[in-house]
Amino acid sequence: MKVGDALTNKNLYVEVINRYEMDRNTRTGNETFWEETSMKLKEKYIYDEGSDKITICYEPNRKQDNTAIKDFCYDYGIRLEDFNISVIIGENVTNCSHLLTGCKNFNQPVMMHNRIINTWEMFSGCENFNQPIILPDSIKICEAMFRDCKSFNQKITLPAKVVKTTGMFVGCESFNQPIDLPENLTISIGMFKLCKKFNQKITLPDNLECCDGMFVGCSDFNQSVTLGKNIERCWDMFRDCISLNHPIEIFNVDCVCNNMFQKCSALQPEMVTVHLRKTSNKNIEKRLQKMWGMEEVKSNVQVVLEALPPKKKVSSIKYCLTANKKYEIKKQELQTATVEELNAKFVGFYNNQELSSLEMTMETEECSKTLVVYFENKKICISIIDEISNKIYYYDSGEGDDSIEIAGNIYPRHMITENVDILRDIMGDFMQKGRPSKRVQWIVEKI
Repeated sequence: MKVGDALTNKNLYVEVINRYEMDRNTRTGNETFWEETSMKLKEKYIYDEGSDKITICYEPNRKQDNTAIKDFCYDYGIRLEDFNISVIIGENVTNCSHLLTGCKNFNQPVMMHNRIINTWEMFSGCENFNQPIILPDSIKICEAMFRDCKSFNQKITLPAKVVKTTGMFVGCESFNQPIDLPENLTISIGMFKLCKKFNQKITLPDNLECCDGMFVGCSDFNQSVTLGKNIERCWDMFRDCISLNHPIEIFNVDCVCNNMFQKCSALQPEMVTVHLRKTSNKNIEKRLQKMWGMEEVKSNVQVVLEALPPKKKVSSIKYCLTANKKYEIKKQELQTATVEELNAKFVGFYNNQELSSLEMTMETEECSKTLVVYFENKKICISIIDEISNKIYYYDSGEGDDSIEIAGNIYPRHMITENVDILRDIMGDFMQKGRPSKRVQWIVEKI
């Protein structure tokens, strides 16, 4: 589509830029005009009528921002859904989130440079888009990049730096290309959701932790999948995969797999191998019921029972009372006391406003870690010092939308807390596991 016959001020735009560059060292008396004009124009785009290409030359400052394309459509009297011109991403642009969102009929090449980091929902709703595309190595975020690109069916190579692919191809009804998942990938929620034709071999990387709903509604999908020991959640992973009947193995004994095989009508139970902790038959049945999302227990599921690892013990506990008296729990008491008993001891000190600081050390074969809790004006600041990696894990005061889960409860992510129950949960996690729980999103900073 050519728009050269439409009313345009883009030639004026190029002329102003050229004059600005030529006169910037000699102009006087009108500098404010030039500076304001330059700043305004840098938020726009450049359209080359000869090649019928648009260059995006601004950096959006909001998550949902495709101002350049909207401005172009406004300037040339085009509906956003009818935009269909080849796009070049300017060298200064690193954030392409929502760039072409809503451009239903867009189906042109897009040139991307190697400084782009964010492509969140870049082509969301581009129903006709089906062009070859090369993703630069610099990209880290490509969540929902091709959401509802119903015609898209091109081979994609994911950059090594990508850590999240949540909803990347959701609603790509035609997509059926081989794809390698990068080793750094940790979260892939709903990556292929509603990709009805997708049926390619997938190897899940070792670092992957969450793949909830990854293949929901992939009606043609029928491949073997192995879920490694680091995967903690796979809710609804294969729900409505009506063709699935290949071996599936789940190695993490604590993986949350609710509704994983719900409505997988072709799947035979013997195709599924689940690794579980040694426990009662009743508990095993409950786990299997949740996996299929039904009350009836599936028979013939291959269950591998694994023994619980030996419990780790805290090797040292020191604490300081407000009177600056330092104490240390004797080894004999440490060997016999339960987590609940130790917590009760320090909760008593805390309630009496006697506790100034608390230090617990966990010795393992690999390293030594220390949990340090400071009390000041009834507020608690918690940190974990890992002597081997020289990092400190801590909670800090502040505001934010993120949250953390501790012992099944949701709390603000950044905090100094007055709630002793939070302290008890954190202390319990540490004493039982000897490491920052993966259920808790610890903040990491170098000392």
